[in-house]
Amino acid sequence: MAAQRWVLGVGFLGAVLAVGTLRCVPAVADGGWWSDLDKGQGVRLTDVLESPERHRGRALTFTCVFHQQEREFNPLRTRFNTERYANISVWPDGTALWKPADFERDFPFLYVARNGPQRDELLRFETFTRLEVTARIEAVVDGTPFLEVLAARATGHRLGRKVMDYMLRGEAYGRTAGADTQTLALENFQAALDVAPDLAPVYVTRIRERLAEALRNLGRDD
Repeated sequence: MAAQRWVLGVGFLGAVLAVGTLRCVPAVADGGWWSDLDKGQGVRLTDVLESPERHRGRALTFTCVFHQQEREFNPLRTRFNTERYANISVWPDGTALWKPADFERDFPFLYVARNGPQRDELLRFETFTRLEVTARIEAVVDGTPFLEVLAARATGHRLGRKVMDYMLRGEAYGRTAGADTQTLALENFQAALDVAPDLAPVYVTRIRERLAEALRNLGRDD
């Protein structure tokens, strides 16, 4: 099942969601938020997942990567249900999504009300779109937070499908020993850096680490 989820997720190009009170605002040139009124306490999603009770009762703002629409509802223990909410999954920012184990560890408990005014804008989100999200924990079930999204936008710095395509090809080549395949891995990792000049710094670092590994495999310790 995990392998099937990986294959389906990587091939998923047009993940969309229906929303309600959520507002989706395009990124602006200066990288600022849509407004200070919508901005919550800045946090990392990984910290929220590790200690959800510490973050209850506040609007939280974090960066993440959009995955897809889900159907993960628990109406007996939360107020989220299929009639009033859409459900999406995301990855914490900086996740090395070209690694199958990391890809499979998405967070599928984000909910958005269905009756909001900007549904069409949100339908344009694609898998691997990097987002800034403001949300609030509405329930914690067996240590897992269930969050309602209050506002979201695509970030100025991105990840995206093209970067992921190069990284996935690079990883495929990198798993095979030999100078030819390692050279192809190296070329794809470099292409991932070159294809997106506005690539998020956290992903520049991740990809450069993988690039360095390929160089060492080729005996290029420089």
